[in-house]
Amino acid sequence: MAQEGPETSGQGPESGVQGPESGVQGTETSVQGTESGGQGLETPVLPPALTEEAFSYIKVSGPWMSLTGIVGFVMCGIMLVAGIVMLFSSWNSSYYFVSRTVPGLLYIAIAVLYFFPSRLLVLAGRKISALKAGGGSGDLEAALGNIKAYWKFSGIILIVTVAALVLLLLVIVIRLLV
Repeated sequence: MAQEGPETSGQGPESGVQGPESGVQGTETSVQGTESGGQGLETPVLPPALTEEAFSYIKVSGPWMSLTGIVGFVMCGIMLVAGIVMLFSSWNSSYYFVSRTVPGLLYIAIAVLYFFPSRLLVLAGRKISALKAGGGSGDLEAALGNIKAYWKFSGIILIVTVAALVLLLLVIVIRLLV
């Protein structure tokens, strides 16, 4: 059996295929026989170019992403101010210290937490606006990357919230039974 070198593996400079060490994003290719015991890996199939209808959906969603992100920033600001007001109002009396300090800190934490998805939506909206103004595929990739990060962040927050609610429910049930 002959050894595979760079010239025979299909990843030489003359082959035009860039391997994982090239550092170029979006050129994920696989070489048969290099991993998984010689069985080969499937090369990902790229979707066809955007149709006019798909592009119009992206163009229409951009302003809505920007609006949603801006409203998110406003809501973060309101929650931050409300949290700070709760914290300062709790300093006057020891009676209100716990009942206003905990919600105040919670409001501030939520405001900080929701700043990031709002930012991702605004950035995606800006990239879509740049794409509408004649930008290239780099703007589309950046917009889709921000959208992906938004949904990943939202999914993680959803999982953490559901887990916290289940844990809280278990604590309540256990306290009622004991």
